[in-house]
Amino acid sequence: MRAHGTLLPGEVCEALSKLVELVHPERGGAPSSTVYHALLVLDATRKGPVGRPRLAHTAGLGEASTRTLLQRLEEYGMLSHSRRGYSITPTGVEALRAATSVLRGLKVEVPGLEDLEALEARVPGPRDLAGVYKVRDHIIMEGCRLALVGRCEGESIVFPGAPVEARPLEPCFPGSLIVLVKPGCLPRAYTGIARYLLEEHCGRES
Repeated sequence: MRAHGTLLPGEVCEALSKLVELVHPERGGAPSSTVYHALLVLDATRKGPVGRPRLAHTAGLGEASTRTLLQRLEEYGMLSHSRRGYSITPTGVEALRAATSVLRGLKVEVPGLEDLEALEARVPGPRDLAGVYKVRDHIIMEGCRLALVGRCEGESIVFPGAPVEARPLEPCFPGSLIVLVKPGCLPRAYTGIARYLLEEHCGRES
């Protein structure tokens, strides 16, 4: 499969591919964790060993979901485990660095829709409805029914086909993809956008 958009660096595509794969449920059903949760755990272990209860609190996951995620991160060589807790490995450091070079949460202001959360991906955002639908389909597949898809344009965010005004409260990358979702959907949006990036900007099936 060929990538249709800007081709991302190989290390970024590899990191996104592994992160999407490790949060995929092994026996079907809904995933218990997301790419967002995996990145939170990796980031929390950067400065030294961290115990499972603290990681569960950091990720906002239950005990069983946290145990499964930590096990998967270990299996993929991104975490190591000792009596003191979990520590990030060089493989985990590289995956975290690569993924967060293209994905991050963004603070935005949306008059009348104050409770929305935002995600920025450093790839070109859509300029027409066809591009919007392509992104939104991946997010809906993860269970988020409402998603506004647009792009950063200086001090504003433009949403093709939607009469919504928004502005970033911190600098966003010119032309980058911006996604707004309801509270609670941001973790699933991360996985949806990671899948979109793999298909459209890495040329891989997700």
